[in-house]
Amino acid sequence: MTLNPLLRMRPLEFRVWHKPTQRMYPVHSICFEDETITHQLDGDASIEQWDDVYESPFKFHECELLQFTGVLDCEGNKIFEGDILYYSCILDDPDEDEDPLYEHHAVIQFMHGAFGELQFYPLEPIQTLAAMQSVISEGYDYRRIIGNVFENFNLLPDYVKEKFLSEAVAV
Repeated sequence: MTLNPLLRMRPLEFRVWHKPTQRMYPVHSICFEDETITHQLDGDASIEQWDDVYESPFKFHECELLQFTGVLDCEGNKIFEGDILYYSCILDDPDEDEDPLYEHHAVIQFMHGAFGELQFYPLEPIQTLAAMQSVISEGYDYRRIIGNVFENFNLLPDYVKEKFLSEAVAV
């Protein structure tokens, strides 16, 4: 019996933003009983560094756990929650006064049971956020990760930063 391709699970993968070290790490394991996260090191890590990781896993309250969306950007990079994406496409039938190149940026978030994007337009003088879409935009000629909200907060316009800061305070 063959499984319906629409019902196949996407890879379940996480990365973690560790607040005390201000670094992003791939997740090795999550222990819900101890509320800890064991992270992975890069391939050049020494045995002593690996021992340190397993002896002192991160506590949940020290971290932001970010899930892989199951979607790749145009360069084959995995898109995670918190990533900032740049989108562009050439419009098939633009209006006379419309630029045929359509561009926007988005921050990936998990909400209402699905991954979605908070779209924003950094080059436009109007400081408005597009409605949150409950899917990651498809149909664009170009979709590339340009950073994430932890390491590249400076890429966000002030009105988007304010939204993230107000949500952090509310939690």
